[in-house]
Amino acid sequence: MPTIALPPPRELELAPPEIIPDLSTFQVEDGLPVDSIYQGFQQQLLVDVLIASWAGPAPGRPFLVVHDCGLFYAADKPPVAPDVMLSLDVELEQLTDPLARRSYFQWVIGKPPEVVIEMVSHTPGQEDSKKLDLYARIGVSYYLIFDPHHYLSAEELRVFARQPLGLKRTESRIMEQVGLGVVVWEGSYGGSHARWLRWTDENGVLIPTGGERAEEQQRRAEEQQRRAEEQQRRAEEQQRRAEEQQRRAESAEKRARELEERLARYTKRLLDAGMSTNGEGDSKSQGAP
Repeated sequence: MPTIALPPPRELELAPPEIIPDLSTFQVEDGLPVDSIYQGFQQQLLVDVLIASWAGPAPGRPFLVVHDCGLFYAADKPPVAPDVMLSLDVELEQLTDPLARRSYFQWVIGKPPEVVIEMVSHTPGQEDSKKLDLYARIGVSYYLIFDPHHYLSAEELRVFARQPLGLKRTESRIMEQVGLGVVVWEGSYGGSHARWLRWTDENGVLIPTGGERAEEQQRRAEEQQRRAEEQQRRAEEQQRRAEEQQRRAESAEKRARELEERLARYTKRLLDAGMSTNGEGDSKSQGAP
């Protein structure tokens, strides 16, 4: 699959301080726990994978990914708290007001998040009706509804992409404007075997967790070590064979010298006895006929 060309980074239009409402009047934390351990791990998985293993949509383009954080889309409206949201080209360090870094104030950051993900719990929260309409009005590019236990519908995952008339259902799992995709993956995470929503790259390849990447690096290191040891074993075997060949050559040379010396001694004895080297008597020592 060819690499998808991403749109250029969007310049943030930070609101001037004089028109930003007093952020201290906004309640950014409600202290309520998540619905379940599974949902908490699912949120953590989606956030941690990008932080640990994704370099962003392109070099030099930062991103912000958070879970269970307030999204304040208008100063006079109550916030919504998506399970996970991803916003490109956002750096919290550029917000000088510490209060502005406590939640996602859309009028301060200057743009809506590109991706919003909602998980359906045992008490559905109108994810495919009221929230769908809200996120369309907010201006998010992609909205995902993950319903692994089928509380809301028979479909496990639904993806909505921004169209001219709002968020519309799409069968594609690749979010071209972000450079990411999603897939439902069955495996173990957080000590639990389940079906998890995972990120992929723009080619559909699973993005590893930090632990998976460490395991892969360890596996590669062990494989390299195994190959190095095998190469060392082969080198030692070649050295052993070379030494054996050298030993045999030296032994053959020694035997050849010994044979030459024995032949020389034998020849000398024959000559001393007045015999030729063919074993017959010397004609000079025999009488004439």
